[in-house]
Amino acid sequence: MGHMSVGNWLRRYWDGVAVLAVELGMPTAFSANAEVTLQLKSCHMHWLREANAGTPIFMRGGILSLSETGLQFYGEFVKTISEEVAANFCAQIILIDNKTSKTLPWPKKSLENLDCPKIEIPKHGQPRSIDALSPIERRDKNWVKNQGYVRIGLAPVTKNDVDCHGRFLPQLFIARVGEAIPNLIAKWRLEAIEETSESGVKQRLGGAALENRTEVFEYPQIGDIIEIYSALREVADKTYSFQHWLINGQNGRPFSVSNVVVITFDLDTRKAITIPPKARQYLESMVIQVEL
Repeated sequence: MGHMSVGNWLRRYWDGVAVLAVELGMPTAFSANAEVTLQLKSCHMHWLREANAGTPIFMRGGILSLSETGLQFYGEFVKTISEEVAANFCAQIILIDNKTSKTLPWPKKSLENLDCPKIEIPKHGQPRSIDALSPIERRDKNWVKNQGYVRIGLAPVTKNDVDCHGRFLPQLFIARVGEAIPNLIAKWRLEAIEETSESGVKQRLGGAALENRTEVFEYPQIGDIIEIYSALREVADKTYSFQHWLINGQNGRPFSVSNVVVITFDLDTRKAITIPPKARQYLESMVIQVEL
């Protein structure tokens, strides 16, 4: 696609969380011998502009709110030269025991450091096309299959997929989907390209994530099998929306769920375009109506 992938954005955000841990008085939270660490529970992600290879960016942010065992952390990525905001992330992060994975209350030192002015989400960081607040009910493998979700990915968790504590890397909850999604929409893209060719204006069409809301229920471990089930939920003039479930292949329990809004754009002009009529019909034929 020629721009930084969604998984890399989340990886960079989590780098910022590691720095935050130091500021909270937990300098070893992300080291192998740490007794406690920070863990991603949920995240709303919003992409405003592309960041192409070589584009210098930096992250800034702050704490939005604090609970007994966690916090809400907002971070946005800014293009160094133009000073434009390229993406923003708002995550619910919890403190856990490294041995038991149970949530813990903040230690006294961290509470002292957390006693600081809180920030508010700026207007450009607010959710636009996704409900970022309503709870999402846990669903199992039987439910997603019965609803008509399509399995687009199947792979084990290896040592390269986990951190020094043996837990699944946060960015892989969305990166695994990004790798597998062509199995669901590759035929549609060919249909769209063929349609534009027939009109005499051949376009190289692609899709880019605009927003993503991911909720994590359980963390995969080495040896677990991850099945990815996806469904197209809605189609608009320029955008279409998916829901993706990462399912434990051994017991059918959910690892995570992601609601994603994708925009259609021209790979040459790098501008959003209206979905061609026939291609839109093809997409609409794939939409499933979920029984909630």
